[in-house]
Amino acid sequence: MPRGRKKRKAFSPVQLGLGAVAAVLVVVLIALLIVQPWSRPIEDKQTTEPTSAPTQVPALATEEPIVSATEEPAGNISDSGLIVPDAVDISGAILPKIAKGYLPVFAGAATEKKQIAITVDDLWQHENVEQILAVCAQTGARLTFYPIGEAVQSNPELLRKIHAGGHEIENHTFNHVNLYALTAEEMAEQVVKQNRLVSEALGVDYQMHFLRPRGGNSDYDKRMHNMLQQLGYVGVSHWSLSGTPEMSTWTSKLKSGDVLLFHSTDSDLKKLVKLIPKLTEVGYELVTLNELYNLPDNAEYPLDSTTIGTTEGLDFVAMEADVPYNTLQEGDTSFAVRRMQLRLAELGFYGSECDGDYGSGTAAAVKAFQQAAGLEADGICGMATQDILFSESAPKAQ
Repeated sequence: MPRGRKKRKAFSPVQLGLGAVAAVLVVVLIALLIVQPWSRPIEDKQTTEPTSAPTQVPALATEEPIVSATEEPAGNISDSGLIVPDAVDISGAILPKIAKGYLPVFAGAATEKKQIAITVDDLWQHENVEQILAVCAQTGARLTFYPIGEAVQSNPELLRKIHAGGHEIENHTFNHVNLYALTAEEMAEQVVKQNRLVSEALGVDYQMHFLRPRGGNSDYDKRMHNMLQQLGYVGVSHWSLSGTPEMSTWTSKLKSGDVLLFHSTDSDLKKLVKLIPKLTEVGYELVTLNELYNLPDNAEYPLDSTTIGTTEGLDFVAMEADVPYNTLQEGDTSFAVRRMQLRLAELGFYGSECDGDYGSGTAAAVKAFQQAAGLEADGICGMATQDILFSESAPKAQ
């Protein structure tokens, strides 16, 4: 053996195995440190707030309302911080002829579809409404309901059943009163209070599209139309056929686009349980008013997030001022007629209720005033008659 060289010691198989295991452990440890650092206490370290907002904030678990809102609030912000909903989109709607300065009066639709809308007013008789809903569920019919305040207050669950069945709910005022006999504030409260009551029953702010006043009047009551415009309503709801008479007198006249008026009475229930299946059998689709007129569904927002159900921001002075000064005659129903009746009563020519309905009694009072004023006594309150009627020199009844 050469001088100065030592013989290399060979490793045993056991030593080689242990070394391989150690090498593997080192590689694994390094990988763990890179991929997932060990957790360590940070109490002694200083931290800073993030400079930007998180991209997503987890929502707190809350109990959902009875009816989930389908839309986020949109529109302007009111003085109280509530949302003022945007106007209803009527760009694709089937609209009737609209008089200048008025909202549409919906009495039927000029549609080519074989559709009819059945509307049911008041809803006093809850059991009858339940039976109507049952017939609708069997036939696939969808109706439009006009409850009054007491009907909603005494049975909000019924309103939720109506909504859950895919039916439409519209405004029939809170107390079912004559709106012409009220001040602008009182009139608006009748509409707004009912809208608020319906919203609370459904668990959402529910934007209605139509007002149907008692008796269906107000076609050309400009004060009322002014109020509805401010409240974001689409128009006044009328009908083409009333179901109150015997059906045999008008069922042969039915046509596509008709709007039928019924109530929740026992007699109307007997008609509806026969009529609804019959109309579907002959091929009519029974739809809501929104669908008949090609309008969007009534919008729903989170409860108490909007001005729906409040009189906030309403211009009552504009409502009172927006009463047309035009010819009034028998058959008219409006606040302008009531204002005329009040003046005739003040002068002693009229002793009946000042209800805004120009009937035969009002026409007789106008004739009596015209005779006293030296005018032609035709019972029509034209401009010449009104000029004297509202003047300081108007004659009084003898």
